[in-house]
Amino acid sequence: MNVNSGFSFKRRQSLLKLAVTCALAVSLSVGCGAKAPPKPKTEQASISGTVKNGDKNVPVNTEVVFENAKEGLTIAARTDSNGKFQLSATDPRIGIPVGRYRVAVRPPTAAVAPVQPGSADYQKLMQSGGQAAPPPVAGSELIPGKFHKFEESGLELEAKVGQNDFPIDLSK
Repeated sequence: MNVNSGFSFKRRQSLLKLAVTCALAVSLSVGCGAKAPPKPKTEQASISGTVKNGDKNVPVNTEVVFENAKEGLTIAARTDSNGKFQLSATDPRIGIPVGRYRVAVRPPTAAVAPVQPGSADYQKLMQSGGQAAPPPVAGSELIPGKFHKFEESGLELEAKVGQNDFPIDLSK
């Protein structure tokens, strides 16, 4: 009795070659995927913390900016409703190096509504130099002006290897 699978010998041989070729292509392409980002060359820190003014939380989306002048690096994060923030490296090749950071804390800004050309608001905007001042966000008064700039804030923190948790109190 002759059992025939419905495929000729040549057809089966072609399918086998195709399967081997596909398996080889797949195994070779596995190494051709996106490369992992290069690791930073310096020791790394993880930085998080909270920003408060005394016992009051700063507004949501308050900007906390860390500057490492030695590395030429600036990293920013925004606070949540409890004043908590977590920095994330913007460039995986640099990461968040250990070292001394100056810190600025800036209030969130509300979006500025677009102004229609030719309107009275447009005329006022043009007369003021074309810079629309965003309206203040409720709670912004909890962030004194001296904290808006690195040079004036007086906030300097030392980030060490591993997790660093920095509580920042703007009332002090």
